[in-house]
Amino acid sequence: MTTSPPESLDAIKAVIADDHPLFRAALRQTLSSTHAASVHEVASFTELMQCLDNDARIELIFLDLNMPGNQGLAGLTAIRNQFPDILVVVVSANEQQDVIARAMSFGASAYVPKSTPLPEIVMAVETVLAGDSWLPNHLRSSLTGHSNRLHQEFALKLGQLTPQQFKVLRCLADGLLNKQIA
Repeated sequence: MTTSPPESLDAIKAVIADDHPLFRAALRQTLSSTHAASVHEVASFTELMQCLDNDARIELIFLDLNMPGNQGLAGLTAIRNQFPDILVVVVSANEQQDVIARAMSFGASAYVPKSTPLPEIVMAVETVLAGDSWLPNHLRSSLTGHSNRLHQEFALKLGQLTPQQFKVLRCLADGLLNKQIA
């Protein structure tokens, strides 16, 4: 695997992992029209892992979170652990903010709702290949608000700790064991 992203769509080798043949075909056609070098299609997570094991040149995966064998974000985590250099674009009908935030924090390079127009998907791929992460505009702004709310809730809970609890938390953050703290 390469650690630097390819320079253009015509230099990539991709896998579309989705159990909906119509979606795979539309995405494949879109990628082919933008000169993607090679695109594999798989309909299950098991097939995806076999494909990745058999072809070390794959650089980009389009991953459906809800296909056979994939249990949500567990599949994304498995891919990131086994194939850390492969870029993963999550494609999903799920637009829940917490799912999107977790997918991005678990290593997805982009989160593309299946309702996204094909030209925007091309833009997402180009952004990811350039080394950046991508979210649709309407999700980016709402996700930022969601993230800010989580930070505010965390700060509030942190402020409610007693001095002793805060001291213990600080020791844990420094890597001390329970016996060392006691």
